[in-house]
Order: sequence, then structure tokens, then C-alpha cells
Amino acid sequence: MDAEPLSLIVPVYNEAANFPNLVREVGRHAPHPFTLNVVYDFDADTTVPVAREFAASHPWLRLVKNQYKGVVGALRTGFEVVGSGFPDQLAIVCYAKDVEGRDHGGGLYHRR
Repeated sequence: MDAEPLSLIVPVYNEAANFPNLVREVGRHAPHPFTLNVVYDFDADTTVPVAREFAASHPWLRLVKNQYKGVVGALRTGFEVVGSGFPDQLAIVCYAKDVEGRDHGGGLYHRR
């Protein structure tokens, strides 16, 4: 798969309740095309089944299993997945429960 111009990295931990809003807001506000990389620690995380369901109808959503531990490990895994696209890609890190009522990163991204 070719790299998209924008990659979002979202570490999650039991975010099933917040995840639908995250997908809705990212889909509405992120400049297309993009990839939403959802990084989770373990298969029993409540986010995983909800994210898999959304991924079936949102081709820009990708589930990524954390190769390390915790938030720092999730960020590291996310940046490794984005990988070779730097510096041509921009990765924005956001947290699922922080999406509602925020700026949505619109001020951080500008197309040339």
C-alpha cells in the first residue's frame, strides 16, 4: 500500500465508548487522503472490536498492534508504521477521548 500524505497515530486503551466519535470527527475534519493508525496494546482492549467494525467501512482506518508497551511504545510503533514516509508525511498524535470539542489539528496541517 502506498503511503498517504497524512498519517494520524492514535494510541488507544479501552476506548470503545469514545471511538465512534473519534472516527466521525477525524473523517469530517482531517484533510483527505489520510490514514488513521489506531495503536492498541492487547486483543482484549475494548477498542479493538469497535475499531475492526469501523475499519470494514472506513478504508483509511488501520489497526496496529503495539510492538512495545504503554503509550510511549504505542507512539514508537505508530511512527515505525508511518516509517519511510518521513519527511513527506505528517504524523499527528491524538487521543480518542480528547477529540470532542478540540481544534482537530486543523491549524497544524497546511497543504502547499
